[in-house]
Amino acid sequence: MMVRRSNILKEIAILAAILLIGFRLAQSPEVRLQDLKGEVPEIKNLTSFKRNSVKIDRLLSRNIFRADGLYDEKAPVSREGSYALVAILIGKEKRAIFRNSKGALISLSEGSILPDGFKVESIKRKGVILKRSKEVKELTILTSTKGRSSEAR
Repeated sequence: MMVRRSNILKEIAILAAILLIGFRLAQSPEVRLQDLKGEVPEIKNLTSFKRNSVKIDRLLSRNIFRADGLYDEKAPVSREGSYALVAILIGKEKRAIFRNSKGALISLSEGSILPDGFKVESIKRKGVILKRSKEVKELTILTSTKGRSSEAR
């Protein structure tokens, strides 16, 4: 243990000596102020500075999250009548909880009609069947194998 500690102290002393020698031998840079060309202008009036005019429309139209600054025109746009199934409540009355495109929650029972015209045909443990004229949608809730978490599809 003592041999190891003395070796570490020797290495630290050698490293410190090398650093000191390096600092002593290093040359300081020469800076000659008379070599500067031109004069530094004095600022007399701060209000005389002209600012570049910036068009706010150009700033607002730029996508700051992309290198080219453009927006993707093919990005999915949330439709006004789109709903996600959030939960199903089964008790005395079966109810389905939906979230609309604006984030508001809507609670409906069987036979109720969503604002976009879809009727809640049936509510089951893992899903809901919606119907509007000939169009039928089935929304399901995916649960984990342990049944702890759920996701809307």
